[in-house]
Amino acid sequence: MYITEFFAELGADRMHDGSTRHRWVADVLEMMLAEPHEGPARPPETSADSLTI
Repeated sequence: MYITEFFAELGADRMHDGSTRHRWVADVLEMMLAEPHEGPARPPETSADSLTI
């Protein structure tokens, strides 16, 4: 499985742009964590999914 496919399954509509993987992953996670959520103790749904894998 490619990194883009992994995040696509989590609902992140981003395609790896060829940059270093760790930087790209950090950017995608930052984007996911910026999504609306119920409060500071509950991450957004897509972020929660990535943490349980």
